[in-house]
Amino acid sequence: MKLKIYSSGLLGLILTGLSLNSSAQSQQFKHLKSEANTNRKFVNASPNAIQTTNPGNSTQAFWDIRFQYDVLGGSTTTDLAGVVYVKGKFYLSRWQTANANQISIFDSTGEFIETVTIAGIGNVRGLTTDGEFLYASNTTANIQVIDPVTKTKVRQFSVPAAASVGGVRWITYNPAGSSGAGSFFVGNYATAISQITKPAGASATIINSIPASVHGLAGMYGVAYEENGADSKFWVNNQGDPTGGASVSVVVLLNVDGEQTGLIHVCDDDFGAAGTAGGIGFGLIPGFTTPTMYCMAQGNGLIGYDTQLAAVDIAAEKIGTESGLVAWPAKLGFPASLKSSFRSLSTTTQTSIPAKIVVRDLTEDTLSQSVDIAPFNLGSLVSNNLTTPLNTAALNKGVTYGAMAIVSQPSDEKTDNDTAATIFALTDSTLARDFSYLFPDIAGSIGIGAGADQQKALGAKFSTPTADSLSSVSFLLKSPFEGQTVSASLYRVTTAGAITTKRATTGIYTATADDETNGVLVTLPFTTPQAIAVGQFFVAINELGDSTAGLGRYSLNYQGNTFYIKWTSNAAGAWTEVGTFGANFQDAFAIYPNFGRTTVVTSTKSLKGVQYLNIAPNPTTGMVRISLQTKNRENVSLEVTNSLGQKVTSVSRTDFQAEQIQLDLSGQKPGVYFVRLAIGNQIEAYPVVLTH
Repeated sequence: MKLKIYSSGLLGLILTGLSLNSSAQSQQFKHLKSEANTNRKFVNASPNAIQTTNPGNSTQAFWDIRFQYDVLGGSTTTDLAGVVYVKGKFYLSRWQTANANQISIFDSTGEFIETVTIAGIGNVRGLTTDGEFLYASNTTANIQVIDPVTKTKVRQFSVPAAASVGGVRWITYNPAGSSGAGSFFVGNYATAISQITKPAGASATIINSIPASVHGLAGMYGVAYEENGADSKFWVNNQGDPTGGASVSVVVLLNVDGEQTGLIHVCDDDFGAAGTAGGIGFGLIPGFTTPTMYCMAQGNGLIGYDTQLAAVDIAAEKIGTESGLVAWPAKLGFPASLKSSFRSLSTTTQTSIPAKIVVRDLTEDTLSQSVDIAPFNLGSLVSNNLTTPLNTAALNKGVTYGAMAIVSQPSDEKTDNDTAATIFALTDSTLARDFSYLFPDIAGSIGIGAGADQQKALGAKFSTPTADSLSSVSFLLKSPFEGQTVSASLYRVTTAGAITTKRATTGIYTATADDETNGVLVTLPFTTPQAIAVGQFFVAINELGDSTAGLGRYSLNYQGNTFYIKWTSNAAGAWTEVGTFGANFQDAFAIYPNFGRTTVVTSTKSLKGVQYLNIAPNPTTGMVRISLQTKNRENVSLEVTNSLGQKVTSVSRTDFQAEQIQLDLSGQKPGVYFVRLAIGNQIEAYPVVLTH
């Protein structure tokens, strides 16, 4: 069932583990300066985001963008995948069955030339070249050989079965293979990386293979082999982030043995939109003295990178919170630490590298803490992992902070990657600690209820480190019937983890015809705020009629700005934590308790074109300040709705000419409201709690 376009943003938080990357972000916060004299800005990143900025071309600047071509619009073709550059032109393959045998050709500046039909090559996924011919893989056991001058197929050769499991999806050329005669590496999404001969006849033979267990990748769509003797590398355009994020066009660097080096780059971030991995290769493009690595991001376009290492370049790679439970923005208890890493992108080993951690109050833009990190050493393309304790006693609850890792190697040739940052909120709010939980006495197994004879309920157990006040409950109904009635209830939980007395129940929500079609996020307030003591409590969603409403759930297909947990089982109140997400992870109900002191600060990439967004204070007694940076304010509109979806107020497009606006909700009743921001046909909503 299709949910409303804004449903994933309404729950306001992402709960994840430090082993995951919820997709690498690149939006920048405004009004934030580092303790250094430069005007560095905080970058909104998930806990494991690898920060690689690319403001423009410069000498030996790793990941600088050299070009970014709209080949989709130029060719009016949407299924471009494989790519190779040879004889001054880019050749891009079309993989859809309806476009079999077609290759689209562009010049070195990305200008479309023509689309040609080459009989017999099939639905090509991968392309490579030996400088004279094109070699095309089409997920069969045969490689097609194409003359780019005559634009004809000249022959084909077969790949041994052991090297063509599932068909050859990608192919890359090794000029030094077979003692200088040349060879190819071939494979599919998650297969071994097999080196095969470059045959003059009809069949290739296997030279050697790198097992899939060595590289550990499951989405290899394009691979480029960079020959440099013992320092040769594989550059993989992977459909999926190996650190666990949601991005699907991610360049992963493997060493000559096929092992992951830990260096990745998210192409999606450079396009500002989600794409899908395609082909990848190297070519000497006019205007540049060193080879350019080019990547096809399906659905986005063609992008070229500088991958030359500087003599000295130390990057602040990532920073995030370290806690048993981690939310995004991270909600920290006491004590807490920050986990950071720095990476050498240098050609030589660097010693005694100075770095520090800076924490700033994002509301007041004031320095809160600065901690020097002990100097460390890094070899070329090596990173470290460091843990820095926070002085949380000196931080204020209810405040959102920015934490920045800063490296300051004096001889650093590239300084725009010297910072990485994350945000966290230090609050009294709680975190979910349960998977899908069925109340033993009243739980149904189909939807929320199992039949017409009983009222049924499903819910989730929560845990709070400090006393708080529960004002309402938000939950996602994915498949209610029109007229279905539901409510939410609060239950006590014993110290042993048993669910006992019902404390309070919200009002009732009746599903509409639109809800039945699209799903709905419901927010139901309690008549009076419910005091929550330290410890556990249970929130149930109740089915009140003769139907089987489907309660929304989140599992391994993670959504942005949702509420997660990473725990497996509860035995007599004892919880077992899952270190990484995997087969044992259970999916969580989309239930979010709204607390009186919850601080929600949102800076999201789900809306393309938004560079920075902040809504504060939250909760509020009336006035709400919205700070927004976007590339095109002319295309922005905003309205505020109550929990029933009724419009309370709106802001015209002209008001967004300023970077900050204020809304007055003081005339409204206390409760949960939603700021709905629209940019073109994109809509995202953010909860705001209005108190007395």
